[in-house]
Amino acid sequence: MNKNKFSPEIIGKALEITVKEQITENVLVSHNSASNNYRIQIWKDGVSAGAVIHGIKKWNQMIKLFEDYCTDLKKAANELDSSAHVTLMILNDLNQFQTLATITDGATLYNFMEEKANAK
Repeated sequence: MNKNKFSPEIIGKALEITVKEQITENVLVSHNSASNNYRIQIWKDGVSAGAVIHGIKKWNQMIKLFEDYCTDLKKAANELDSSAHVTLMILNDLNQFQTLATITDGATLYNFMEEKANAK
């Protein structure tokens, strides 16, 4: 193991504490050792309703903020392990089995509002 590399447990806990302090108490962090990816699942009351009420423009503005936030989390993780990746998953607050957006290393891979708009 690289001397500068912290354990996945320590990095995962650091990411969890950071997200809890900055965004929401509703956070789950897991680590995939094969890809060295930290999956951070978050949900916050009112997010799904806000997406419907405020529409795609406001939602996409929020997604852009989450892209920047995910990039910041990746940079923080890379301070502890230079090969770490971070995936931020925004979950439906009414049904945590439904993913609203998936952002990996700052790039949006899935956005339910874009999928909804493209389905029309």
